[in-house]
Amino acid sequence: MHYFILFLITSISIFGCGDSNKEVTIEDSKNDQAIVETEPEPEPEPEPEPEKDIIKNEIIEIKSCKKYAGAICSLKYKGFEIVDNKDFGRQIQSAVNYPTHSGPESYNPTEAGNIRDVSESSSELLNMSIKDNVLYTNNQMAYWLEPNQCNNGVVSCAVNKKELSNTFVSKEISIGYQGFNNVVHFKTLFDVESNVDEGVRLDGRIQFQVLATHTPSSWDKFYLFQEELVPFQAPIKNKNYPYESPIISASRDGSIAIALLKIPNNSPTEYVFDLYSMKHADRAASSLPNETGVTALFDLYITPLVLGSTHYFETLLILGTLEEVKETIEHFHKEKD
Repeated sequence: MHYFILFLITSISIFGCGDSNKEVTIEDSKNDQAIVETEPEPEPEPEPEPEKDIIKNEIIEIKSCKKYAGAICSLKYKGFEIVDNKDFGRQIQSAVNYPTHSGPESYNPTEAGNIRDVSESSSELLNMSIKDNVLYTNNQMAYWLEPNQCNNGVVSCAVNKKELSNTFVSKEISIGYQGFNNVVHFKTLFDVESNVDEGVRLDGRIQFQVLATHTPSSWDKFYLFQEELVPFQAPIKNKNYPYESPIISASRDGSIAIALLKIPNNSPTEYVFDLYSMKHADRAASSLPNETGVTALFDLYITPLVLGSTHYFETLLILGTLEEVKETIEHFHKEKD
């Protein structure tokens, strides 16, 4: 009797209580386990975050760098880089020249930093953001020359007593304007210092360098837009060429060109375009002292100095082939008339 009960228990443990004619095999166990332990479906890849310092369209890409306190450190047209960043004065940026009797850079707040900056800017970036492909920056500008420093290239010595000025510049930058995708639209607001450094005497007219861009040293074609393009020779180094007409700087073959154009406002200012060629060896922060030079293209406004005042400007930076830049300027000139 004991043997029969033991045999019955053993049979139940082997064949189970369900289908007594089906033996559970190792293969069945594997199948059951596979059903239970199915891998979850992989989660979808997260969408890449939008770049926080770049705006672009199909032909233009603009980058703002914290290293240069928010100044434009890269401008690409169809992949060709225009900005070279060899010092802190080469970016697409803004500056202010206050009227002193010690030279043109003696009290000169500059967006990207000062002449001796190497790894980071002496200017302070207060805000940089991008929304809907529009770049916004706010900057407290450093003086271009440090206290007691002289720049022999422009025969100028600093009168500022500290490195950081109380001049501020705010910008709104977008690509495309009135249907032209080869145009960059700059809105720039300057806050002039309310109080100047002790012992500094300012007297005369203030100069706003609303927008400055330095063209590659290989570009040696320059034109004035006066209904038609008027070519003129490459400028003499360390000399200004102010004009009331827009200036176009172009590569030798005319495949890439750049120009600045103002949008008129009601401000009682004197407005000029300025072309300036410089020897790079004059730059204290130069990493290439033997370089022959670069050409700076400026959008300048000059007006009587009023401490604590604000000044708002709009500028168009136009890119394209020489012919495309010419046609774009023609369109806006006709519209103005």
